[in-house]
Amino acid sequence: MMQCWTRLEQLKHMDFDKMQESRAQLQDLFRTFMLKSKESFNDEGEKTQI
Repeated sequence: MMQCWTRLEQLKHMDFDKMQESRAQLQDLFRTFMLKSKESFNDEGEKTQI
């Protein structure tokens, strides 16, 4: 019985770690996306100024 419980705990923690990883990856993607959109926005602004 104890073995099953520890296994369950391991699975829980594993899923949690995976969630944290994917969340970090999503945040990185979002950051790069925001930076890219800012850059393109700045480019558009420069084009209109010329």
